[in-house]
Amino acid sequence: MTTADEVFQKIKSDNFLHEIFSQNTNWESMLDARDSSEFDTLWSAAYKIIQEDGRPETLKAKEAREISFKRIFQLTGNSELAGYASDDLGLVIDALEKKLDIDFINKLWGIYTSGGFPH
Repeated sequence: MTTADEVFQKIKSDNFLHEIFSQNTNWESMLDARDSSEFDTLWSAAYKIIQEDGRPETLKAKEAREISFKRIFQLTGNSELAGYASDDLGLVIDALEKKLDIDFINKLWGIYTSGGFPH
């Protein structure tokens, strides 16, 4: 099982985010796909489970969101993309740190580790 520390170290590494976000991709169409009701419902449900845990977002999750936002924005110049991706990655770490096993979040992380952007 992946740990929050392993995810955090990947995010901090020089090449993980670069490999995903330096691709010549139509980010706008991918962002539009994320706005579909299906994706949004699944993402929101996962977020709600984490919020219902009652514990605040972990420091590591906050730091991961900040690092990933800055790097993705630097690579793409797209603040919306950087915001969505950094929220995803913070959610992954927060769930792991709180020992919450959420299928959607596991799939989200799987897409990132395969070099993709969830949409």
